Amino acid sequence: MSVIITLLAIICAYILGKRSRLYRTNAGERKVAELIQAQLDPQKEILLNNITLPCNDGSTTQIDHLLISQYGIYVIETKDYSGWIFGDPLSARWTQVLYRRKTRFQNPIRQNYAHIKAISALFDFLPAQDIHSLVVFSGDAKFKTPMPAGVIYADEISKYLSSRQEMTISLNRVQFCLGRLSFYRMPPNEATDKLHIQNLRKKHNRLA
Repeated sequence: MSVIITLLAIICAYILGKRSRLYRTNAGERKVAELIQAQLDPQKEILLNNITLPCNDGSTTQIDHLLISQYGIYVIETKDYSGWIFGDPLSARWTQVLYRRKTRFQNPIRQNYAHIKAISALFDFLPAQDIHSLVVFSGDAKFKTPMPAGVIYADEISKYLSSRQEMTISLNRVQFCLGRLSFYRMPPNEATDKLHIQNLRKKHNRLA
């Protein structure tokens, strides 16, 4: 019975993941998804992409990639940037320098923290240490300040995933996570993306 459940879970995740890539997926996100997928053990873990979840305040949060694994839950934010990157974990904004032009952008660690909170609330039966934040830079950007913990380049994904040793989540819990996520996530379609963009604009206007 567990084998049948596992196969159904994998098929479900594959369909949802494939559909989700049709919307708002840039080249960097596709690259990261493909690199992660190439490293996965389908008997122990499942990758889903472009996940939009409703929040209690009526807003939404959108996660680039979610790896549900017996090694843990990995909430992954992709940044497809070029140039030089300057930033540290505590700064609200980081800086990109490209052809002498400086651009400030939100600290992706902080950005991913909101995603972590949403997933932690959804998977409230898991201990906090089983949920991990990972930021992946998929372009040819290079850090000119020390790279913070939990931030890697795309070409380090294989090393990062292969370094995992301890399985802390049972297969039944992996399947339960997938079921709960499939129930609560919003449909991966253009209408959901439009709603999320509207919510971001409302949030930006409130903060302005």
